Amino acid sequence: MNKELRKSLIEKYLNAETDVEQELMLAEWFATHDAGPEEEPVARLILAEYPEVGYDAAGREFDYIIASRKRRMRAVRWAYGFAACVAVAVGLALFFPHRQTCDFNGLEIAQGIERIMFLDMENVESVTACPKGNNVIITALMTDGSKCSYMMSKDGGTSAVSITAMND
Repeated sequence: MNKELRKSLIEKYLNAETDVEQELMLAEWFATHDAGPEEEPVARLILAEYPEVGYDAAGREFDYIIASRKRRMRAVRWAYGFAACVAVAVGLALFFPHRQTCDFNGLEIAQGIERIMFLDMENVESVTACPKGNNVIITALMTDGSKCSYMMSKDGGTSAVSITAMND
């Protein structure tokens, strides 16, 4: 509230020309701001008339302080979490720089699974594929509960794919 409006409302208040809404505006102002030396008697008078405004203003200020503290703490937690993620990523890049990737794409792996399924369609219950380095281990679960594992690899520098049965 600017000083001119406040001065006008104080004058109206002292002449008993204000309504309740205007008096509450003044009470809220004085509850949250320091009154000047010439306004001090009016501030004490209006706050005595509307004491709940002082409590409400204090409660709102307390809520504001708590909410801003929670926002700051949330921001700090996000910052620490982000820093931890960056540290982990950098650590992984430093300690595992030459991680090998699988030479097979999804279509080639699917074709390998299909080949294993067609070997014994009646007895194969499910087939899974797990990339291991440059190879893929394909495991068939049979209806009798047994498992058959195969290693799918690329031959030399060519794109030829071979599937080799493995002993469990």
